[in-house]
Amino acid sequence: MSAQLRRSLRPSKPTAPRVYIVGIVLIAVVAGFVAWKLSFRDDPRTALSPDTTPGQRESGSETTTVSAQHTAVADLLARARAEAKNWNPRAQLVWLKASPVRSGWVDLHGGGQLIATFGASKPGGFPNPTELSDGQLIVTITRDELSSLTKSTSQHRFFHTDRTTLDPVCTGYAAFQNLSRARDLDDVSMTLSYGTSKKHQRPVWMARAQNDLVTLDGSSCAILTR
Repeated sequence: MSAQLRRSLRPSKPTAPRVYIVGIVLIAVVAGFVAWKLSFRDDPRTALSPDTTPGQRESGSETTTVSAQHTAVADLLARARAEAKNWNPRAQLVWLKASPVRSGWVDLHGGGQLIATFGASKPGGFPNPTELSDGQLIVTITRDELSSLTKSTSQHRFFHTDRTTLDPVCTGYAAFQNLSRARDLDDVSMTLSYGTSKKHQRPVWMARAQNDLVTLDGSSCAILTR
């Protein structure tokens, strides 16, 4: 038998099973990748809100900047407080105003700003530990800049301006959330102010939208009716 005939009679190498194995492996890899992506989409710990940018996840209340345009009142207040501490290490908040506030966030892109007034208590502070020494610092934060100026005093219709106030326990975002449970606030632009109320003699939030004014407790977020 010739060498050519013997070569033709040898069994061919089984190539088909290898093709099947490669195909199965590829399918398994694709299915695993799809499952991995879906797990990130459905996991609430990793899900992002529509306005959240990567690396900026919400954390319960309002301690996170959502984007360059929509910022938490607490974040802006922290920046203003740092500026005030440079002015006077004893500086404490007197009152603040943030507007416009939409969905609980300050809309910096829409011309929003936070204005925070700080005062420094007198050394010793007896008998009134909140009594201010001379001068107050007014810090203004917009989308593009942080600025400050000093004044001898400030005035507000509803808040005491001759003393410092406690920092908010109920955050601005939490106050908005509680108010939204009682009223329809979709697409509502409002002004949020905070300070020690002359009427209630305690720290409060005041939310104003058009001609509607609502007062909320600065600690519990409860709506005050009296």
